[in-house]
Amino acid sequence: MTLSYRPCHAMDSHVPLAFVWMSASAVCGVIVFALALNGYPSRTFLERVVLLVAAYFLIDPVLWRDFVGLGIAAVLLGVRFALQRRHGLEQRIP
Repeated sequence: MTLSYRPCHAMDSHVPLAFVWMSASAVCGVIVFALALNGYPSRTFLERVVLLVAAYFLIDPVLWRDFVGLGIAAVLLGVRFALQRRHGLEQRIP
């Protein structure tokens, strides 16, 4: 499996936002990768694997994979943070 080369990697593209999108996607992928390796906020092994897949999709320079990876990470992290918030609120109520 090889990563594909895109002209915006070398800033050869005529679309200046392509480089910005690729850079932002890669940065998000690295952050999601670090979250998967660190294990926070994911609690189970399956959540870590799903975050690793999302990180790969974000780092790979294909546009549709960027959206899929962003969606996977947003749903998983959103659900995890909502559950933690609800759990924290339940502890405060006597």
